[in-house]
Amino acid sequence: MDSSPAPAVEKKSSGLFRAIAVAALVAGTMDYTAAITNYMLGGGKTPVLIAYYIASSLLGHDTAYNGGWATATFGFSSTM
Repeated sequence: MDSSPAPAVEKKSSGLFRAIAVAALVAGTMDYTAAITNYMLGGGKTPVLIAYYIASSLLGHDTAYNGGWATATFGFSSTM
């Protein structure tokens, strides 16, 4: 039997997964950059508050805003 079609299918699905992952990374980065730009121009506050806000959706308001850089990093990384 010829087994050549199976690797071709694996390769296509691997390429599709990579394209989706790259697109999600680019879209998340652009979204976060736009949010920071709008926030800084509109309110003049630190962009770390956006990361706290994002983290608060999973961790809760008090935990996120009182968690320091660890929760800010979590909020930033969950956008990617």
